Amino acid sequence: MSVPYSGVFTRSGGVMSAVAKQLKMLNFKAVKRVTVKFDPFHEQAHITRDFLHAISTTKVSQTNPSCVIKTDIVCNREKPLVTFFLTPAVQELSKLKTIKIEVDNLSLLELLQVTNQQVTARAPKEEPVSTLKTKSEKKSSGGGAAGKRR
Repeated sequence: MSVPYSGVFTRSGGVMSAVAKQLKMLNFKAVKRVTVKFDPFHEQAHITRDFLHAISTTKVSQTNPSCVIKTDIVCNREKPLVTFFLTPAVQELSKLKTIKIEVDNLSLLELLQVTNQQVTARAPKEEPVSTLKTKSEKKSSGGGAAGKRR
């Protein structure tokens, strides 16, 4: 007897593709300000710098152009901290003013996952935009021959 195959046929894309996937899902519509506070001499400072670089990209900033990203660099061996200040509308719904994430023992992927769970989940849902139909689409969905003149 043979053992049936179970698993995937391809390899995963790795950590960088998982980070890219989390960055695509990131949405700052519920946030009015992000404060990234870190000590450059802390062991985990490189993760905080990578996170700061990732959220500074144009695709993430286009989700909320009015969101301000502020960096606090301290020199007192503090743990890295990311603070999200929520918009007033989201504050009323979630009963929270800020979301604080300590970056001390997190990897970049885990930090992005926590951000998506806590911040992106609180983003207001977009209403579907009505699409315009062309004449040919209207004819094909409307029955076709009824609209023709001879």
